[in-house]
Amino acid sequence: MRRNRASSVDGIAVAIRIAVLISLLSGCGGGGGSGSEQGTGSLTVSVSDALGDPAGNVRVDLFTLARSFKAKTDRNGRVRFARVPAGTASIFVSDPSPSGVSFTGSSGSIEVADGASLDVNVTLRPDGIAFAALRASWAEASAPSADGRAVDVAFDLYSFTNVGTLYLPGCSPDGTDDTPAFRPNCVEGPVAFDAPYEAPGNAERLGAPIAGSAAAPFSVAVLLDQGGTIALKDPDDVRLFAVKHLLSMLHAEDRVLLAAFASDDAAGQRALLPSQPTSTFPDGVSPTFAASDRAELFPIVDSLAALEGGASPLYAAIDKMLDVTAQNTPPAARRSVVVLTTDVDKTCGSATQCLAARQALLDKAVATGTSIVVVGLGSESQPVDVLGLSELAAGAGGALLWTDDPHQLPALARGLLQILDGSAETFAAHRTIQTSTDGAFQTGRSVLGKVTVEFTPCPLDCYAIEVPFAARIR
Repeated sequence: MRRNRASSVDGIAVAIRIAVLISLLSGCGGGGGSGSEQGTGSLTVSVSDALGDPAGNVRVDLFTLARSFKAKTDRNGRVRFARVPAGTASIFVSDPSPSGVSFTGSSGSIEVADGASLDVNVTLRPDGIAFAALRASWAEASAPSADGRAVDVAFDLYSFTNVGTLYLPGCSPDGTDDTPAFRPNCVEGPVAFDAPYEAPGNAERLGAPIAGSAAAPFSVAVLLDQGGTIALKDPDDVRLFAVKHLLSMLHAEDRVLLAAFASDDAAGQRALLPSQPTSTFPDGVSPTFAASDRAELFPIVDSLAALEGGASPLYAAIDKMLDVTAQNTPPAARRSVVVLTTDVDKTCGSATQCLAARQALLDKAVATGTSIVVVGLGSESQPVDVLGLSELAAGAGGALLWTDDPHQLPALARGLLQILDGSAETFAAHRTIQTSTDGAFQTGRSVLGKVTVEFTPCPLDCYAIEVPFAARIR
């Protein structure tokens, strides 16, 4: 996921404060006005962090129409405000982190009664930009023209913020972007082939949002890349907090297994995990999808910060976790393997062997009814193989999320939970693409690219992201 327009934590905070003021103004008249005859009450605010623990020493702003207050919570996450003017009020809590992740929370509109004491609970959530993910990372391309120079591409998107417009930029074969050298950029076929394409007009054809289903219990194997590149792409280990945040949000009926992967590389860099290529935790016991307090896994997650090194045997690790998931969950269970990876798999052999390995994984995912949900963490200098990951996520009900900023991972965790439990909202969109190359679009080939999704509201905070896709022509 890559931002195309500026949006910052400060911008989010400003937006929330504006919303607070709007809320207060809209409540004016229902709870008393300001002035010397206005009564007062008191508020005790209890703040929890994103993992559910008391949040000490965080700033709490209390806004009323008559005045505003600010204070910090004690070590128990509590702060009391006395002599608060009666009427409509709202609370905003902020906690910037030295790791670069900022957390905010708000109460919404509340009513303070004259002479009353009110207890308010606020939970901090990680801030982050909006994002979208392809519901099935293989989009659908159909009905190519008779001359093979035009085709319709249909996108099915998970979205967690209001979608404004979807654009499909044109594509020209180019070996300088983040596509590995052995992959085409624009059009892929069973034999070496590539061709440029355009999406003329790019007129908006975004369908209405489709509500997700009611959240359903699921079993998930969380598989973390512990190869040596993780230290470069996530030096603050923000991904580990994101995993704990996900664990803290799981429903009581959900089941989770924690695993990680790495192996010694050809250059002599050693993997530090207990087992290669995949370690399941707790180490030394049979893999178990646990339903107990997930906080018990927090120390294990934290310990991974010291276990980074070696290569990233992505395909072998996913293959093992598909087997483990199929063997240790009920056949009718909603089950997924979620893999967070930072590197191209350089252990799978030649380009042909790697393509075959990906196809074998997809076949196994479909056969076992297990979705592969990929979270790709790249950077401008060390990008991930977004197209290869897009193919992997094409398993039964899979999805691809990616970002080049690890500080966005905690914010992605809530959307990831909605994908796993089936409650995420979706959007449908179509784009027609054209090329001057006769016969470029034909059954069996695939259109590759990155679709740009622009979010609202504007003009307060306009921004867009790129979502990689691969659309197989039917």
